[in-house]
Amino acid sequence: MQDKSQILQLAQYIVPTEARNYAKSRGWEPVAVKGRLWVFRHSEQRLRQLMIPKDQDDDAYAEAIVEVIQRIADDEKRSPLSVTSDLLTPNSDILRFRVAGENAMTGTLLLEDAQSLFEGAKRAILAAACSVVNKTTHHLRMSRSEAEEMLKACKLGQTEYGSFAAKIACPLDAVETDSPLFDTDTPFVRKATILLASACSEIVDSIENDTVGPLMEKNSQNPIITSNLCDALIRMHGSRDKGKIGLDITWASNPSIPIPDVPNRAVFKSEYFHIIDQIGKSLRPKNETEDTQELLGTVETLNGDAGEDGRRSGEVILSLLLPDEGAVRAKVMLGAEEYADAVKAHEMGRSYIMVKGVLYRDIRIGHIKDIECFKLVDPGHPQ
Repeated sequence: MQDKSQILQLAQYIVPTEARNYAKSRGWEPVAVKGRLWVFRHSEQRLRQLMIPKDQDDDAYAEAIVEVIQRIADDEKRSPLSVTSDLLTPNSDILRFRVAGENAMTGTLLLEDAQSLFEGAKRAILAAACSVVNKTTHHLRMSRSEAEEMLKACKLGQTEYGSFAAKIACPLDAVETDSPLFDTDTPFVRKATILLASACSEIVDSIENDTVGPLMEKNSQNPIITSNLCDALIRMHGSRDKGKIGLDITWASNPSIPIPDVPNRAVFKSEYFHIIDQIGKSLRPKNETEDTQELLGTVETLNGDAGEDGRRSGEVILSLLLPDEGAVRAKVMLGAEEYADAVKAHEMGRSYIMVKGVLYRDIRIGHIKDIECFKLVDPGHPQ
């Protein structure tokens, strides 16, 4: 068993009734109560059983629960540590945004890529939650109160070996609403996780089956895929040229809330992200990509060259601070005077620049064209 000593330590904290509820929600059938044990049998392999002790303070409780964990893990073809983690957060849908790759196999990731993964995961959750409230192809502001309430209740879990995963527990009871817009039988959080799972699955299926066009036509009638979700997926992919991003969902083990009949796994191969970028652009309002904007940011990298007059000009990488999006990287080509201001901002550390132009987004990094203004602003300007 993978890391049995760690699982044995954690098993003591698993509540007996939650282990029972998990078994019931996964189709294990109760067959008897033997003294201080609940006994379940597998729905298909009738001789396979789970024996779940009722008394958490029993000296042998942890060892008995470890046996239960191992049998569930074997049945679900998952690691025992992953099952243990889910049993410790019983009333939560668990989202695992996974990165596959050589470094990720050891549970490590470049700091910049890890930051992109977590930020993308956050935005994917926000996009799904906002779409529960407002069905549209593009959310100008992902600041709905229900979405923010859900995000505040989410908890970050530890990564697991075999991949690097942003593991996020979404408590089903995080958002309370009496609005007639919502059916009270299904919690808001479950609606959001179902929508996220469905949207991701449909994106992957359409790319693999070459049916992106029909999907976009269907989505225009009942939007579940948004430009915001596409941007979140691209952000998660980060700077990786190879490798995959996967989403795995473990549904909460709440017997009163049925496990939804939607795919709980989607895998985005590296070559899919160019198409996802195109999908996202098609869902974004046309005027958003064509309008001139005043953009605030900091100078990240100076890549210019010196001319014959000794003055530098050329490419500069900016970190733009966009409302409701955080930092977005974009490159801009600057003349000698503007480049000198960029150098000053970079040397001064946390100084800000304001650039007025048209921001175009792309998979790796955006770019700004039609520059009308580029200048230093007050170093004390708030973020």
